[in-house]
Amino acid sequence: MKKELSPEAQRALRRLKTDEIEAIQKSNPFRNERNEAIYSLRKLGLKHSILSEITGISLTQMKKICPGKRREEQKQLGALQAGIGPLTEEIIALREAIEESLKNR
Repeated sequence: MKKELSPEAQRALRRLKTDEIEAIQKSNPFRNERNEAIYSLRKLGLKHSILSEITGISLTQMKKICPGKRREEQKQLGALQAGIGPLTEEIIALREAIEESLKNR
């Protein structure tokens, strides 16, 4: 027996076109196409829980397909920190050179 959709999921489903509904279903054999369609709906503001309910994909898997804002921000922060690492070393070396230069005056 199939579980009935929540009112919020029903509203979201009514706004989607038939081809969009087919594209996001768990049964879609073209996983990349499905994930891209899900990701685009997530960017439009649909919640993970609603997408999970509509597609039949577990909430855990849904969050892997389209991570939330916090996870995206953490990835961006990690990339930024990775880029700053070598720059920090250069700044320290430059500061040491300046201090050495000032000592020799």
